[in-house]
Amino acid sequence: MKLAMSNIGWDVHDDPRVLGQLAAHGITGIEVAPTKVWAGWEGATVPAARSYRERLRDQGFEVPALQAILFGKPELRLFAPDEQGRVLLRDHIARVADLAAALGARAIVFGAPRARARGALSDAEAKAQAAETFRTLGAVCEARGTCLCIEPVPSSYGCDFVTTAAEANELVAQVDHVGFGLHLDAGSLHTAHEELAEVLAYGLPRLCHYHVSEPELTGFSSARVPHLAWLRLLRTSGYQGWASIEVDATTHALDHTLVFAADLLRCTAAND
Repeated sequence: MKLAMSNIGWDVHDDPRVLGQLAAHGITGIEVAPTKVWAGWEGATVPAARSYRERLRDQGFEVPALQAILFGKPELRLFAPDEQGRVLLRDHIARVADLAAALGARAIVFGAPRARARGALSDAEAKAQAAETFRTLGAVCEARGTCLCIEPVPSSYGCDFVTTAAEANELVAQVDHVGFGLHLDAGSLHTAHEELAEVLAYGLPRLCHYHVSEPELTGFSSARVPHLAWLRLLRTSGYQGWASIEVDATTHALDHTLVFAADLLRCTAAND
């Protein structure tokens, strides 16, 4: 099991004490929300990303994925009303993909429910426009050796486009590009009353990344999601990607999350 943790889970992204704790508890990957490293996107350049990758590598970490890629960019919209808006989104995704390549990240998570609000578009119109846009963005990412992954976000989170895993899988199949894949989030699946076994039955071939999370990104002290069973299911199903713990730094104690991570690793290894 390759286990990572998103850097939204603690305050200072490069805190050596935290990085040491992560390594001590068996975490070997750090998922990067770029603005946690480069506030306001200032200084988020390819050389800076390469340097950051080297710093993490020296401490035993890989960067499997990027997330929160539209944070601080309210002007970017999936359903941009004009060509200028579409160019802005494409240019930003190209920048993110450049960072991903420099960091060695093979997955870029596209969540951002507000950025994909469909407005007055019908469901059919939104699907057709999204497929065209994601096909373009997928080509941008594939050229840089990474994959843009759509995350289904439940309607209770304020999302009105691709709210279920089935819809996400359908969109990925419609786009049909190696640079565009499926991302699953455990907390979102649970919130939408979806079972991982049922989703994997149709979605496994397109699954590129997975988040170990609770609804609303709360901590794991009273977990509602059957995380151990779902991780075992992923492994036995043949999933080869990373599982990345995602939790909000303001809603949990890091020490408890690390114990939870170590337990996951120990229990999944015991079933080998």
